[in-house]
Amino acid sequence: MKEPQTARQRKLAEEMKRRLSLIIREEVDHDAAWQVTVTAVEVAKDLSRANVWVDFLGDPPEDLMDSLKAAGRPLRARLGRTMYIRRAPELVFMHDDSLERGSHLSSLIDQAVSDDRRRQGNDGEPENDGDPPKDG
Repeated sequence: MKEPQTARQRKLAEEMKRRLSLIIREEVDHDAAWQVTVTAVEVAKDLSRANVWVDFLGDPPEDLMDSLKAAGRPLRARLGRTMYIRRAPELVFMHDDSLERGSHLSSLIDQAVSDDRRRQGNDGEPENDGDPPKDG
């Protein structure tokens, strides 16, 4: 669906994100449903389908995503009723792993900087800590 979104699509997606965040806790039949965070919603141009990206607080049970997908029809029905739209879009749930990827990339960068500093110190080159040389 990666085409430019219209103002109507963006407005609908933002409202769906807000409402789904609340509805999921009530409709998903899983003890850990409170761990679900809706991070983004993207609505198709014809409004027939909505990709819903979710992330989880902590380490969720393995079957939580399955429970979320299984609750798609009741979530869709409730969303249609609460938003007063004639036909609610089909909800397609996907795990948003952007935070994990960002954290992983950040740790890789930190490791590379640390390795580079250690290598410079072992090669006999003086490490420059930003201070001017001191006269002895």
